[in-house]
Amino acid sequence: SFQDVNIAKSMWNLPDTPSSDKLHNFFKEMHRLGHNWAWSDTCCIDKATSSTLVQSLTFMYKWYMNLAATLVFLADTMHPS
Repeated sequence: SFQDVNIAKSMWNLPDTPSSDKLHNFFKEMHRLGHNWAWSDTCCIDKATSSTLVQSLTFMYKWYMNLAATLVFLADTMHPS
């Protein structure tokens, strides 16, 4: 969460959990694709107050409009193997 990353000061300092593993894999993949910066709804939006959440949701279109790449995690899908 935003609060967890804010306390840890870096998503790389988060304790090992399924959520932090998902973030680590996301950032590793973005780096593999050649990007030095990445933004994740999971840890970049403060959901603690409804006003902050609403403001973030309002700006999401502008944030996503200029993205170089978009990765989507679909937890309920299986990888074709």
